[in-house]
Amino acid sequence: MYKRLKAYLKSLRTKFESNEMEIVNVIYVYRYLSWLATSLFYLIEGPSAPVFYKISVIGLLFMAAKIIMTLYVTHIQNKQKLQLLILAEAFGITLLLIPTGGLNSPFIWYALNPVLVAASYLSVYFCWFSLIFYLTISSYISMLFFKPINTFSVIVHEKSYLILVFVLITLMVQLLAAFTKKLRNAYKKQQESMDHIMSLYQTVETLSTGESLETFFIIVTDYAAKLFKTDSVFLGYAPAGSEQISIIFNKKAEETLQAELEGKLHWLMERLGKEQRCIVSIGGQRYLTTLVKSSASMYGVLGIKTKADDFSMPFVKQLDFLSELSAIVLERFSLEQAADKLLIVEERNRIANEIHDSVSQRLFSMSYALHALKKKCETMDRNEMVKHFEMLANSSNSALQELRNSIYSLSINRDGKKVFFQTIEAYLNNLAELNDIYIDYRLQGEERYISTGLKKAIYRIVCEATGNAVRHGKSNNIQVRLLIEQTQVRLQVIDNGSGFNIKRIEHSGLGMGNIKHLVNAYNGQISMDSDINQGTEIKVLIPLKTESIPGRGGIA
Repeated sequence: MYKRLKAYLKSLRTKFESNEMEIVNVIYVYRYLSWLATSLFYLIEGPSAPVFYKISVIGLLFMAAKIIMTLYVTHIQNKQKLQLLILAEAFGITLLLIPTGGLNSPFIWYALNPVLVAASYLSVYFCWFSLIFYLTISSYISMLFFKPINTFSVIVHEKSYLILVFVLITLMVQLLAAFTKKLRNAYKKQQESMDHIMSLYQTVETLSTGESLETFFIIVTDYAAKLFKTDSVFLGYAPAGSEQISIIFNKKAEETLQAELEGKLHWLMERLGKEQRCIVSIGGQRYLTTLVKSSASMYGVLGIKTKADDFSMPFVKQLDFLSELSAIVLERFSLEQAADKLLIVEERNRIANEIHDSVSQRLFSMSYALHALKKKCETMDRNEMVKHFEMLANSSNSALQELRNSIYSLSINRDGKKVFFQTIEAYLNNLAELNDIYIDYRLQGEERYISTGLKKAIYRIVCEATGNAVRHGKSNNIQVRLLIEQTQVRLQVIDNGSGFNIKRIEHSGLGMGNIKHLVNAYNGQISMDSDINQGTEIKVLIPLKTESIPGRGGIA
């Protein structure tokens, strides 16, 4: 499922980027086609002038077109600079009209180029302003240099048909640009949604029964709030056949709100059992709710605060996906708990049978031999006694050796493998291969110093940090350093990606929020160093309680 999600996200990002490039390509194509068409008309039908003069004007215009397009592409995201460039080009084209025939010049139509750029990347008002600016300046130039006896109003009246054509073409360009912007926004919104879903999937994929359900609820509600751009999300948990009820909001809710939802939860689950989705009022707020259920069980309700009555298909699909993902994780929690219980029982039986078949039999033989020796000891000489004691000593040593072998066979360290490190290595190698990047990792220390819960937390921190570096930072080179000592765990992740503004990401980055939550849960410290286009460095330090370190004392 992860690979399918990743492939879909990659195709979506490719579509979005190709859509952006198509707009730029259209502007490129129109500019050079308009240059070619107007130049041909100027060369053939333009005002009388030497051919060399006309060719020089056409050549200079071509060079100016290349320069201005380079500037447009460079500053396409900077609206203020883009506005100045458009006005400067419009003014430049009006100056071009002076040596080429004024309003009768073929190059007057070349002014649609800045209009097209303004319609594609700037507001409607500025697009019309740039058109009015161009027509006004060009009319004044025509009046000053070609018809000084006419007034400005007369010039406008004479060329009213020309103005009407410009207005109609600009209107058509704006309608097309508005449609294109809607497509771009839809692609962008869908890409952001898939980024959040991907991050959520990676996070919940690492959850296990070793962590509380509350942790999972907090993660889901936080991601849902970000995904649906709402300030309130809840997840109510009331599994069938259980009296347990848990309700988690993405932010701290009032006790009255919690109590009201708790009273409605079972009623709401019954209603959603008949309807796919429904609107419910909680604390005076409207929530769109859906049932969290698997094929076998109902677990609870997911609710999104909303003001709308009509919901788009992407919105509904995202809500359904989130509820299905929640049901899958909750079902996995239940199955893992049942599997753990069965595994413990099975392992206890195996150990009992193993000890019974080996150690128990030897101990029984030793007990029987001692009992017999007790009866015979008065009739035995010293050499015979020594011989029997040596046999008992050998038998006890064999029993002890078999007991040690049984204990050693249960130890994960018997073959020198480091399962935790191998899990991280497998993830990093897979991430590098799927994204065609280089990851340099160094994992050192003793796994036995940290608990299972902390191992899960470190694994999730590594996944979040490296995943963010690839997805958001577009990094192609990542360094991961993990050192597990007796008193602390040190983790460092460095990437060469695009970086980010730390102050802004603190309020909006769910990935970084998850990392901080995990570090704080183990009383650790985290530091982040990043800047735009400067990469990112994340350092984590988690202290260990030395008295709880496993492997100290006990059977050697």
